[in-house]
Amino acid sequence: MAIESAEETVIGKRFVEEMLKRLATEFKIATTETKWRDDYPGPYISTFVFNTGNTNYTGSIEFRVKDLEDCRNPSNKPVRTALEKQVRDSLQELRQRLGYAS
Repeated sequence: MAIESAEETVIGKRFVEEMLKRLATEFKIATTETKWRDDYPGPYISTFVFNTGNTNYTGSIEFRVKDLEDCRNPSNKPVRTALEKQVRDSLQELRQRLGYAS
């Protein structure tokens, strides 16, 4: 059961990574050095950390592990849509912090 859950989480993380790359391109934000942190802030949260191109800014987005497990299924549109909105909102906020024009 734990192995199956870990595999589901890995598939969900891969989905988020690909989505972030696609959306970052759309928002014209270069993302580099991506990694996952599962040790912070707690056991039910996974944090996706990335650097932003030539800036010294590190972005991060926290996801519930349950959402990562649930989004592995392409038919689970509600969870995938919610995660995409979360990533879009985070990248929009990041653009503003970096001083990019809207």
